[in-house]
Order: sequence, then C-alpha cells, then structure tokens
Amino acid sequence: MTVSDLKLKIFRQIDSLEKSRLEELYGVLINYINEKKDISD
Repeated sequence: MTVSDLKLKIFRQIDSLEKSRLEELYGVLINYINEKKDISD
C-alpha cells in the first residue's frame, strides 16, 4: 500500500464518522502528535 493509498483510506474512514466519534478521534490524534513531539525534543 502506498502512502497515498493509506491517506485516502484513513480519510474515507474519518469522513464516515459521526460527530462525537470524530471529536474523540481528534483528541486522540492530537495527543499522539504532541507525545511524539515531546519524545523527539
């Protein structure tokens, strides 16, 4: 699977989420990104 295929698959799954699940995913994603930044500093 290429990076483009993976991004498209993720986008399609996110696009089909209900608002509450989307908000939950957003929180998880932001925490994940911020955690990775802390580790790399």
